[in-house]
Amino acid sequence: MGSNDNIITIELAGEQHHLPLKNGDDPDSPSLRLAGDVQITNVCAGILAPRLAQLQWDILLPADRDAVPLAHMVSTFLGRRQYVVPVETGIQPSDVRLPQEDIRLVRGQRVLVLQSVACSRRPAERISGLLDELGAKLAGKAAVAVSEDVPGADDYLAVCRFDPTALQRS
Repeated sequence: MGSNDNIITIELAGEQHHLPLKNGDDPDSPSLRLAGDVQITNVCAGILAPRLAQLQWDILLPADRDAVPLAHMVSTFLGRRQYVVPVETGIQPSDVRLPQEDIRLVRGQRVLVLQSVACSRRPAERISGLLDELGAKLAGKAAVAVSEDVPGADDYLAVCRFDPTALQRS
């Protein structure tokens, strides 16, 4: 972890875990480093899956790269066979598209957006634009961690919520 990483501490399965927030190309939209941590990914997916099963949705779409392993495990737990992964196609964070073969899976469907962490509305907005283009409907949003100051934070199904002013620096 770098010296500028923020740390979110969450309790999962009776144990405290300190998860680093990673700033990528978009500093307003950090993500959790879930990739490579099978235990935390599986526990978080196990917590989210039964909650997501209560919603009406057709396809799962991870909004950030670090949510892809989570989407895989949620799909596995729910017996869903497919999820789609958007790709960034340009310099701007809003330049996000689906591979051609995935467009037909999303067009006209109810899409559940999954994030590793929701710290700003930007990822959800860029995915909403993509869904609008494809005539798909946003069926819901879920994340491992949701910042209490994100507009619409109560709309997310989440493993935990956090106060961004209380983040620890590593």
